[in-house]
Amino acid sequence: IHNNPPSTDGSRFMPRVEAKILVSVSANAAEMGSIAAATARGLGDIQLRGGNRKPATTLFGGPVLCVACKDEASDGGSSMFYTRKPGTEERTSANYISSGPTLPYPDFVEWDDDGRLCAVVVQGLVAVYLSEDPEFILLGNVQLGAPMERNVVVTSLKFVYGVLYCTTKTTVQCIFLGDIARDGICHLDTFILASASGPSLPSRSFSLTPPTIAMTLNHPTILGYQSGSLLVSTNIGVYAIRLDHPLLRIGCLIAAGLPSRAQRWLGSIPYQYHEALAAFLERRGHAILAASLPGLSLETLVDLCLRYGLTERLVELISLYGLRGLRQIDLGRGVSVGILGPEEHDHSVVVCVGAYLLSEGQSEMVKNMAIECLETGDPASTKEALLLSSLLLAIDPVPAKQMLRTSVGEKRETHDIMLQAEEPEFVFSNNYPMDSLVRDHIL
Repeated sequence: IHNNPPSTDGSRFMPRVEAKILVSVSANAAEMGSIAAATARGLGDIQLRGGNRKPATTLFGGPVLCVACKDEASDGGSSMFYTRKPGTEERTSANYISSGPTLPYPDFVEWDDDGRLCAVVVQGLVAVYLSEDPEFILLGNVQLGAPMERNVVVTSLKFVYGVLYCTTKTTVQCIFLGDIARDGICHLDTFILASASGPSLPSRSFSLTPPTIAMTLNHPTILGYQSGSLLVSTNIGVYAIRLDHPLLRIGCLIAAGLPSRAQRWLGSIPYQYHEALAAFLERRGHAILAASLPGLSLETLVDLCLRYGLTERLVELISLYGLRGLRQIDLGRGVSVGILGPEEHDHSVVVCVGAYLLSEGQSEMVKNMAIECLETGDPASTKEALLLSSLLLAIDPVPAKQMLRTSVGEKRETHDIMLQAEEPEFVFSNNYPMDSLVRDHIL
């Protein structure tokens, strides 16, 4: 930021943002010592949004330039990111445009090593953005500080192997990011690793939430990661905070792109915490790891398979538990009550699973499911066989019609002497509203 020279009319100096580029010189000239190894070449002034109504006061460097404007009289200030126009190769100030919305005046702006993730701190709130030129996408935000801490002041933050570590005056916290590959706002999970007001005695029983270490902290600053510990500098020394809790290990390894190593830690967590662990893994974008947990209920496993397309795992579950296991999910739903009284669910889990498997080309599996429903013989199973057979008609009509005849009734030809014509007669054991429709228009 520079000040413009005074104008002829005696107006005040106005701050401006000038873009410069470092141009390297020849090695021989640099070795002579008379000139530097690189010189700066001006690219011109960047045109800020809003002109000079709010002069720039602070610059935050990084892959994308952040220009902040302080305004104590109104809202405290604002900031804007500026990036080069897409498709432009010439490095001139005219090619820089604003990107994303106007943000409050930040305390910190921190980037990861790849230049894709950006954390912006405004007072005690940290917001994480994904930079995809020329767009700036909000992934999520979280409030920092201990539960009883007031007037939270963030002292440092740093991305380390995909995990965002933050410090306030009295706490050290970590933030695990969600699945940034999916559209929409991702889920952030935050844990307080150390606190000046933390518990003094460790808990004897296991908890899925990592314990908070009681530690004397005085303006801590994140240094980095070494040998399984987070290095933190304070006014009275350097501390190493162990990250040996299984959930922290799993989260750190996933963030670092090492899911196979994270899988080895899954066995360290007792079965009764697997439902919550599966939700944590799902928020990290690793549904396959979640579906491998042995302590999950069948309902959770089927739900994961249907939502994330885990066809092989779903076929394995059907072979292991059978249709009887799937029907137990329906029995566990309870009764839904609407304004008109009790309501029935539209379709059973068996039918929903069958429809999904057909979309994945598993027609033989669906055929076996329909046959098993017919062999059961009760009205509910017969209805499931009817629906599964109807879905099979478009893919394999011959066996589908045979199962439909079994589910809605057998058809035989009789001779009517008075009408001198053969008419179909049906013999069936169940009378669902769809039966007559199927007999009249499909069979």
